[in-house]
Amino acid sequence: MRKGKRVCLMAALLLMGSFIPLAAQTQDGKVIIRVRGSDSMAGRVDTLSKAYQQQHQSVNVVVSGGPRDVGVEALADGSAQVAMAARKLTESEKQLARSKGIELVERLVGYGGIVIVTHAENPVNELTMEQVRRILTGENNHWSQVGGADKPIILFTVGDTHASSIHFLETEILKAPFSLKAEEVSTFSNVLRKVAQTPNSVGFTRVREIESPLASELSFKIIKIKKDEASPGILPTRAAIADGSYPLRRPFFLYYDNRSPKEIKDYVEFIVQQGWNKQL
Repeated sequence: MRKGKRVCLMAALLLMGSFIPLAAQTQDGKVIIRVRGSDSMAGRVDTLSKAYQQQHQSVNVVVSGGPRDVGVEALADGSAQVAMAARKLTESEKQLARSKGIELVERLVGYGGIVIVTHAENPVNELTMEQVRRILTGENNHWSQVGGADKPIILFTVGDTHASSIHFLETEILKAPFSLKAEEVSTFSNVLRKVAQTPNSVGFTRVREIESPLASELSFKIIKIKKDEASPGILPTRAAIADGSYPLRRPFFLYYDNRSPKEIKDYVEFIVQQGWNKQL
């Protein structure tokens, strides 16, 4: 009878295994927090993580970027305790987490700005969100269609190096693929270079690029963005991105297991409180 009870108890424990609280991973006396996910977030999260480690000497945070869906996969296979995502998770990703017994917690960290830049001599100063959509998809291929000169639009975009940015724009903003006539370059910095050198051109980059030393060396125009025809044109300042008055922005999330130890929850809370736009 006692043997039968032991078997039942073991079976019950196996069934409940996914609900046992997770223990913090340690190495050389330090708690190890592995963070994986979107390349678009990795740089900023790594900077914030270094600040966290300065205040918490017993913690070592390891941040690594990758394709847009690598974060939740790393959570699911246990190779990371925190996932970065520059968009909300899909239902299939949530299902993957649930299938592994993970109780996902979603925390919004902040927003990144998507900046539309054009050649410095282009007379167009502002565009609506709909006009941006039409230009990037190729529906509008002439500047006269958006109040500009009688010149063809030359469009530059990034390729697979920034696949998560392309995916976000195509699925959340454009609701369609990028124009097949767009010329791909390898980095956002190269988008700035090409736009600065090419009359009648346009491209998109991130707010961090227009704040970089490279941007101060180049001559280009930042386009103001309007939510619609009745709205004012807004420049992509950090404040306007944070409060939503600048409409062309993308969210950044951290995900973790609700059963995670306190060290991981405290770390995530620090990142959220620092946000995306604060200066350290």
